[in-house]
Amino acid sequence: MYRLRKKVDIALYDEAETWAMYNSKTTEVKPDLVDKKSIVVLDPRISGFASRLLLHQSENISELFTNCNIVDESDYRRRRYLWGVSEGVTDMPVGDSFPLESNLAFMNGVSFSKGCYLGQELTARTHYTGVIRKRLMPVDIASSTSILIDNGVSVKNEDGKNTGKLRSHIGNNGLALLRVSLSQNKKLIVNDKEGNDIEMTARIPEWWPNKENLLIQ
Repeated sequence: MYRLRKKVDIALYDEAETWAMYNSKTTEVKPDLVDKKSIVVLDPRISGFASRLLLHQSENISELFTNCNIVDESDYRRRRYLWGVSEGVTDMPVGDSFPLESNLAFMNGVSFSKGCYLGQELTARTHYTGVIRKRLMPVDIASSTSILIDNGVSVKNEDGKNTGKLRSHIGNNGLALLRVSLSQNKKLIVNDKEGNDIEMTARIPEWWPNKENLLIQ
């Protein structure tokens, strides 16, 4: 429970739907909205990743964006994994994840100049020391067939060293919490549900700042 300093009224707003809109190079769009409660903005996390839409029920998304195709949620998940963007408790388990390891400071998710929150001192201290050895990274799973790998399974590199854990995946794309210095330019190995060794590789996303410094931590 949290006590707010100001009196506010919180009510369920069930007259809208949330959407993500993206293509190879997402830019700002300003559709002719019917309802003033509808909102269309660029996703504030990463430039070019997507637009975020909160559309009132009176809006017709097919008429607003006539050149767009509607896809299911798995397509959006795959895009997130390709970009290395985490969302929700599957990618960031409660009690087993830290904001900086989840790259939230790179995605406008943490402020070091204002606010107060649980874990603020640890987060700020870690940030200013500049040492974050593990990070959520996009991984490409080398398999030509449909594979099932449990979330949270351990990851080792080709030298046999424990490197981290696979957080989630869909098909050949996923996110893993890995030691950056132990995961680059090396084959990584996880076990599928049948105990078979599955190879994968980790990538540093293009949108990460100071990539050279991250490699030596």
